[in-house]
Amino acid sequence: MLQMVQKSFSIYNSDLTDCTLFIETGNDYIACWCNNAAGSMEAFELFDFDAVTAATDFNELYKNVKLYSRLLTSGFSKVHCIWGHAQCTFIPETVYTRSSLAEYGYLLFGVQQPHTLLVEKIKDMVVLSTIPQIARMEYDEHFEVDSHSHAYMGILTRLGITGTGIQVFFYKSNVLVLAVKNSQLLLMQQFAYQTPDDVLYNILNVCATQNLPLETTQITAAGFITTDSSMYEKLYAYLPKLSIAVVPENRFSSAEFLAYPLHYFASFC
Repeated sequence: MLQMVQKSFSIYNSDLTDCTLFIETGNDYIACWCNNAAGSMEAFELFDFDAVTAATDFNELYKNVKLYSRLLTSGFSKVHCIWGHAQCTFIPETVYTRSSLAEYGYLLFGVQQPHTLLVEKIKDMVVLSTIPQIARMEYDEHFEVDSHSHAYMGILTRLGITGTGIQVFFYKSNVLVLAVKNSQLLLMQQFAYQTPDDVLYNILNVCATQNLPLETTQITAAGFITTDSSMYEKLYAYLPKLSIAVVPENRFSSAEFLAYPLHYFASFC
């Protein structure tokens, strides 16, 4: 495989007939998976790459990813694009106006073209995010895309905005922290990290700034972290209510998923 792209997961069921393809694109990864009609995951691929390369030459990057992807080269009648970039924010629906969309995008993200602004709604909030235009055009060239959505929408829809607690999703080079208090969304933000100390600092800072007591706030970790890792050991030493997310087996149709900790896939299913 070319050095610029690393394929981390290749999980497939034998029959992908009538499945729906989901393609999630982040700053430094592309995840592809198929769900059957019941919503269970049948296949999963994950490609990691350098974020700078993706930003400067996505077309060439996509060609390299496609060389090693079964899912991107198979025919699916339903395709959904999900965007995992950090440029996403929440605006109270009461103050949002469609006429100010361009101003929101420029003030919040500092971007104009070649990005597309994506507007979605959940509960009483407008979710505003950006789609890199070059990446969108690349997918539109190869697929009949049914919908575009930000990754935060899927996570919030599956988890719900209820109770009080913190969810931490681990990716290769960043974590996504979701904080909820009294069924109100406080924060949903990505933080880059290089060491366990970086992650610990950001979690402690979220607890302090959002008035979430460390001693009583449940903190649930998911994504690419294991209980025997130095990352988990570091966090466990300082976070008394830390635990690993439990993901039901019935979300997966292929037995191959059971070879991995199922919380690896929590942000995708």
